Amino acid sequence: MIALLLSAAVSVWSRDDYPRRQALDAIHYEIHLDIKDSDDAITAEVAILFAFRAAGVKEILLDLAGMTVDQVTEDGSPTKFNRDRGSLTVSLAGVYAEGGRCRIVVRYHGPPGDGLFTKKNKFGDRTTFADNWPNRAHHWFPSIDHPYDKATVDFFVLAPDRYDIVANGMLLETTSRQNGTKLTHWSEGVPIPTYCMVVG
Repeated sequence: MIALLLSAAVSVWSRDDYPRRQALDAIHYEIHLDIKDSDDAITAEVAILFAFRAAGVKEILLDLAGMTVDQVTEDGSPTKFNRDRGSLTVSLAGVYAEGGRCRIVVRYHGPPGDGLFTKKNKFGDRTTFADNWPNRAHHWFPSIDHPYDKATVDFFVLAPDRYDIVANGMLLETTSRQNGTKLTHWSEGVPIPTYCMVVG
């Protein structure tokens, strides 16, 4: 009897009530991240390539908490958007058939409230590192923040030159700039969930 009660309690506690976006599939994320020494705020731009699993989709609901959104574009053209607590709703101007694709770009800034942390490590050095588990990626980049929708990802991180940048996948570029910053590009070609999309 006790085992049955515990089983029922665990089942209720672990229930997944995340609303699936059945008509959408995030194919690829391109995350441009600007990290500074001056404060904990980031400036970022994230491009998401979506494939449509149904015709007639009029909006895309993304998970995004706490950040200030500056602009959203749909295939290169500015489009309307709305914020509601932890979400960003993008209104689509285009008409898409099943199997069609579109590229949404979100430009935003602010200090992440969770997911991406800036603090001193045990040696006293300033560090920034992501911990997205289990669904905290949306506190620092717009996404479908649930393991059911996996995608490939590219990270382009601009940071002070003294920082070493690590992320998912393969290191493709490290370029020092004359202003004392360094651009680092990591690319992950295997589809992964957002909680695995980390940078440090």
